[in-house]
Amino acid sequence: MGSRTPLARHRTGFEAVRLLYDPRSDTTNNLRPCVLDYFNTVWKPARPWAIDTLRNMSNNVRNMRNSSVLTALFPQVRQGVLAATLGQPDKWWYLSELADRLGTSPSSLQRELSSLVASGILVHRREGTRAYFKAETQSPVFRDLQQLFEKTAGLAPILEQILKPFGNKIQSAFIYGSVARSREHAMSDVDAMVIGRAGLADLSPALRKAEARLGREVNATAYSPEEFLQKVKSGDHFLTAVLRGRKRFVKGGQSDLDELVGK
Repeated sequence: MGSRTPLARHRTGFEAVRLLYDPRSDTTNNLRPCVLDYFNTVWKPARPWAIDTLRNMSNNVRNMRNSSVLTALFPQVRQGVLAATLGQPDKWWYLSELADRLGTSPSSLQRELSSLVASGILVHRREGTRAYFKAETQSPVFRDLQQLFEKTAGLAPILEQILKPFGNKIQSAFIYGSVARSREHAMSDVDAMVIGRAGLADLSPALRKAEARLGREVNATAYSPEEFLQKVKSGDHFLTAVLRGRKRFVKGGQSDLDELVGK
């Protein structure tokens, strides 16, 4: 990869963009104008500002409302493949392992994986009859795509990683609100609730690191187990609404939350 000419690298980048933002695909009407503009003005070999233009395209996603960012950009299967491979860029994914991760069959991934390999977004190798895939970290669009997925599909794993050092000080932590409902736009704040012995003063440095990686503000609410239980029993309106809504857990699960509530 490192020996390719700048022209070849740009052509690979253009092919990646063509694959991911093909205006003939099911891309939403909100995005299609900026996609067409991209092709009309930039789709020529060796334009040095091509990758900057890709970054600008991703900024147009900020204009979307009431729609999941990734759903607007990519088909469901491609979302899963890219989230897994970009989230662990050094990992070689065995085809069956990747299919199991995505809850689908290996055969249903073949076409998607072939397209991503042909575009230079993924690389492929074989060991006997086994096929392995990983992110092509030398692709000119690798970092842009990785950041996009970190700020959307990778949001929960990043928070999970950030909170992991607190260990047993956190009994339950989850994302709620528009992000948990997959109804956020690219600039939505992340609403998180943390229940345990770690207060906001303890959590603040870690949350700032999460914000830096996500490019979004993280609004955290922290309760001790006793305070949380007291507010739930008193019928606190805010907590009642949160507990009834959808949640994406980053520490523990529903059973842990039920235990804290006293169920």
